[in-house]
Amino acid sequence: MNFTAFGEVLFDVFEDNKKLGGAPMNVAGHLSQMGANSAIISSVGDDEFGKEALEGIKSINVDTKYISIVDKETGVANVSLTSKGIPTYDFNKDNAFDNIPMKDYNIDDCDVFYFGSLSQRNDHNVEVLKSILDKDNKAIKFFDINIRKKYYQNDFIKYGFEKCNILKINDEEVPIVAEIIGCDEAEPTVVAKLQKEYNIEIVLVTKGKLGTTLYSGDVVLNQGINDVKVVDTVGAGDSFSAGFLNSYFNKDSLAESLKRGSLLADYVVTQSGAIPSYSDEVKKALDI
Repeated sequence: MNFTAFGEVLFDVFEDNKKLGGAPMNVAGHLSQMGANSAIISSVGDDEFGKEALEGIKSINVDTKYISIVDKETGVANVSLTSKGIPTYDFNKDNAFDNIPMKDYNIDDCDVFYFGSLSQRNDHNVEVLKSILDKDNKAIKFFDINIRKKYYQNDFIKYGFEKCNILKINDEEVPIVAEIIGCDEAEPTVVAKLQKEYNIEIVLVTKGKLGTTLYSGDVVLNQGINDVKVVDTVGAGDSFSAGFLNSYFNKDSLAESLKRGSLLADYVVTQSGAIPSYSDEVKKALDI
């Protein structure tokens, strides 16, 4: 798979440590571990965090050719964990990933293109992403809304619906999406309207401990999660996205793709950080 993500590169900063992250970065890192040719379109600052980020990205075999160095601070997400390990985020403002340069990013050879909403919290980045998505290419478009507080624009969310083949949202985002598209908050109602009005092929709704529901046409599949010891849930949804995409791209069934995405997420929540190295057991289960 040739995979390209667009969006934030940042450091998740915890009370006692920091980890390289950002949803697009996390997905790219996981897919690289699964054998994909991964790249990310982003930017970092000309600072120590920026240098460390570039070194970290290269160390997990994600291509940095589309990462620019700009005169802004590298992105930081100060992470607080609840007693149940659920993260909350506070991002620095007007940082490097908010200022991705307008360039001729060529994704003609891209098989899967990933984008979210956090890095589209300003008009500049929206225009940069539109310059990519409006080109005629055959890549599968994966839109992970990934809403953080009020860091999103309704018009961009609708544009993302128009451009994506696969949409991932979580259960807490369903009411937000319902308000954006103007319908009742019931999950089946929201999904039905998304599929009808925007012709989205697959909608994935993640629900924490309740697992994930997949909708594709008339097909509805539910996948539970295993009872594991949770260390933290940072990046769990991103690992699910990567596991699902890797399996789906390799022509596995929707049910098998859903299963493998959940399996990887189950593993990641037992580890510290969003992109842990895989155990031999996980590699075998993922067939990598």
